[in-house]
Amino acid sequence: MLVDDHPVFRNGLKTLITSDPDFEVVAETDNTSEAFGLYESLKPDICVVDVTLKDSSGLDLVKTIRDRHSDAKILVLSMHSEDFYAERALKAGAKGYVMKEQASEDIINALRAIAKDQIYLSQRMMNRLFSKTYGQKKDLSLSPIDSLTDRELEVLQMISDGKSVKEIAFALGLSHKTVETHRSHIMHKLGIGTSNELLQFAIHWKIDHQAKNA
Repeated sequence: MLVDDHPVFRNGLKTLITSDPDFEVVAETDNTSEAFGLYESLKPDICVVDVTLKDSSGLDLVKTIRDRHSDAKILVLSMHSEDFYAERALKAGAKGYVMKEQASEDIINALRAIAKDQIYLSQRMMNRLFSKTYGQKKDLSLSPIDSLTDRELEVLQMISDGKSVKEIAFALGLSHKTVETHRSHIMHKLGIGTSNELLQFAIHWKIDHQAKNA
């Protein structure tokens, strides 16, 4: 089952998947409320979910499905960098994470791995998580970023890309007021006082995160 609110991409993904004789797409939708109902009725072997959906975060859908179906096999597919979302996807209950720019190369391999109940991430991401878990030096302190919800993290990442409130609202299918509320929550959780300070923090956070994971 495919859950993605970009019809052109979803159609291309369906074509890619159905070109392999081992797979077929039994359902597709662009929103989380319909997706959960379809999952309940069809029980697909694998569900492919985008992070950014207009009515909710795709990771919220992953959590909802896994809460009701602990054996659900879910692949998160997104335009967002794995550096920001792969670990969150696994914590939500997904079995794998693939960035959309790599989908044509990796999607079938990811589906095969998840069908066997295996975890699928890029080798770089697997190495990073292994090092984080088993490395000799561990930083046990939590970053303020960890306190953000998945949707708030999406908003912060878009702020780091220089997007305005209007652009973020359009991209996520949210109202201007809702995005402003997310920004307010982010600022409160991060101890930031002004919009300009939030923008500077977002840019520095993105640069620092990319440098650490280069």
